[in-house]
Amino acid sequence: MKTWGKYELVANPTDADLVFEIGLVGVRHNPFYDQLRLVILDPKTHTILWTFVEHASAGARQKSRDAAFDRAMGILVDDVKTVSAQTAADVGKN
Repeated sequence: MKTWGKYELVANPTDADLVFEIGLVGVRHNPFYDQLRLVILDPKTHTILWTFVEHASAGARQKSRDAAFDRAMGILVDDVKTVSAQTAADVGKN
């Protein structure tokens, strides 16, 4: 994401324009259905701006789970790219 030229990592969330929170969330009663969840929020108001969720596990084999996790992470990155491009286009209209 740093190579996109739009984001810069900062040491403290209070210095950030956006905060990206990512986590792996287990679904109750189904140990083979985890979700990778990304929440983007405004650090000053704690308002959630965007939320993305992708299925992140597949079966009992570690190799399958790893592949599903990588796929889910790639989709989340693509989602952020899309939102970033749309937001930049909207700003350019003003």
